[in-house]
Amino acid sequence: MSQKFRRQTLTLIRLILQLIKQGYYPSKIAKIVGRAKQTIHYHIKKLEKLGYIELQSRDVITIYRVTQAGQKFLDEFERCVFRGRRLRLHNVVFKYRILREPLRPIDWRKVVRLRNWGQLIGRECGLTVRKNPDSIEVFCRVLEGDDPYELLFRAREEADRLASFLEKKFDMVLGRGELSRKPHFGVYDAIAGKFSKSFQLSDDVAKIDESEGYGEIDWHDPGLAKDYLLMPSRLRSLESELQSLNKRLSALESGLTTILQTWNMVGNKLLELLSKLEEKT
Repeated sequence: MSQKFRRQTLTLIRLILQLIKQGYYPSKIAKIVGRAKQTIHYHIKKLEKLGYIELQSRDVITIYRVTQAGQKFLDEFERCVFRGRRLRLHNVVFKYRILREPLRPIDWRKVVRLRNWGQLIGRECGLTVRKNPDSIEVFCRVLEGDDPYELLFRAREEADRLASFLEKKFDMVLGRGELSRKPHFGVYDAIAGKFSKSFQLSDDVAKIDESEGYGEIDWHDPGLAKDYLLMPSRLRSLESELQSLNKRLSALESGLTTILQTWNMVGNKLLELLSKLEEKT
């Protein structure tokens, strides 16, 4: 999937295919998704070339239809992105206090864009390293997976390994690493995708944006991210429990109805007996 389309355009491609399935023509699709007509036509031509759609009619307006290959692509996207609920851990930076300055020279470059000449930056082992006046910051790679705690553990391991490497390479001593900013546990969300086209929302709990070309919620706490991932299964479990409860309530209602009918029969019999006793007396 990723070899045919850039990750940032996958959600747009999905929307185009779904709207084509619903019978919309290219110009209307552009209005619905809020993109330029040229952009939509570009993707439609690519989809047609891949065999995901084919021309159905070209009368007053041009209409396409989704092929079997296009439907297979949609099913795969649905399975991988929506049901997989994979997390994207990013914005992870660990800070290590400098206990002893490097005794060997480091090829730093000044961070001019931050207008802070006391701050230097470099690259080691494929990771960005930033030197502050009294600390070293390690910028971890973006990691993907299903368990936020495991991802954070992997990021810390990566940062600690690099910190140990820096100590040995430049003969310096660093303190224990700690997070210097809130990590982002990003996960695709359809509602976030809708709202992030108009605005961004950020607070101490999470951030909603479209930084990767599709809407996602960036949770700052691994526990909240975990709860979010478990929400579909919990809802399914709750739905199952509600169905079971409804069955028990239906059985109880049926039992109560039977009891009431029995009492009515008993009551009618008692009334008959009382009536016969009154006639005899």
